[in-house]
Amino acid sequence: MRRWPEPRSAAAGVASACAGGGWAVAASPRLAGALVPLAVVGALLVAGATVARHLPTAAGGLGLLGLAYLAGRAGRPVSVLPAAGFGCLLLLAAELVALSSELAVRSDWSGRALVERAGAIAAVVGGALPLAWLAGEAGLARLGSALPVVVAGGGGLLALVGLVARQARR
Repeated sequence: MRRWPEPRSAAAGVASACAGGGWAVAASPRLAGALVPLAVVGALLVAGATVARHLPTAAGGLGLLGLAYLAGRAGRPVSVLPAAGFGCLLLLAAELVALSSELAVRSDWSGRALVERAGAIAAVVGGALPLAWLAGEAGLARLGSALPVVVAGGGGLLALVGLVARQARR
């Protein structure tokens, strides 16, 4: 029997992906003619993959949205915070699409488990923004050593892995 994705998290994930496509196009209006088709295809892939519960296809659609953002930024000055925010929006879309698929196959989700999962998603996305901003700024600072970037990125990665491991044990 075919189980459909959970509609609220699926809709929120697809809406986040569509917002990412709109952001990519709005960030570079002079390239809108080239970026709109890329963003539309990416968003449609995410939507179709969400309904089909095929996460690799959703990842490909999110990759196209990221490509649209990067293509629009080519040759322009780097601004770290908007790029980090865009990446976090795509991360949120991926987490919500995955959650909608998980909710379709697991029947033992209690209210507490959903609250904990929502907290984990908020922590990952919320933690990713300052870490991405810090790593981006450190990369632009032309430090004599890559050590601060490696330490910041590695520390953030370990914290996120620890959070995921903690959530998995519950």
